[in-house]
Amino acid sequence: MNKYRRMGDWLVQRGLLTSAQVDRAVAQQRGTKVRFGEILVASGEVSEAQVNECLAEQYCLPVADLTKVRSRHEARQMVAPNFALAHLLLPVAVDKTTFECVIADPVDLPVIDDLRRALNRRLVLSLAPPSALREAIERAYRVPQSPRLKLIEDGVLVRTRRRRRVTPQLDRDQLLNDLARASQP
Repeated sequence: MNKYRRMGDWLVQRGLLTSAQVDRAVAQQRGTKVRFGEILVASGEVSEAQVNECLAEQYCLPVADLTKVRSRHEARQMVAPNFALAHLLLPVAVDKTTFECVIADPVDLPVIDDLRRALNRRLVLSLAPPSALREAIERAYRVPQSPRLKLIEDGVLVRTRRRRRVTPQLDRDQLLNDLARASQP
């Protein structure tokens, strides 16, 4: 297993940022609930793909090539579109013992654990950058694309979260209903 490194250290080691840039981003992050990587992406310091690559290394997960990933109908039937969009989760494939999906946030353990329990399958996870993943989910479920909101406008942080706020209980009920329908003969 790789030794965990903070994202700032990883980006400096790769020559993508200087220590001064990391310090500025840390100072900007203080007192907010915005993640470090989101601040760096919003300020244009690094790309979503670079943050995604760091997360993949930190959590020993493969990076998904969304141009080659094909979401199978039977996998999509197991996860409601609003749940998939709210949690940036693209169902890819399912069999009797595993459920394969692409996620953007490997740290969202409550969602990962709830999904594992609800599906009663081992999860096979890969990572993709949030904006590309959202577009892939919208294409897979054939939902209208959502407008893109900026995190920083004129140097001021204007959003604190990237995800839509969805009532978790409603998502859970929808997921359980979809699972029940999918398991009926």
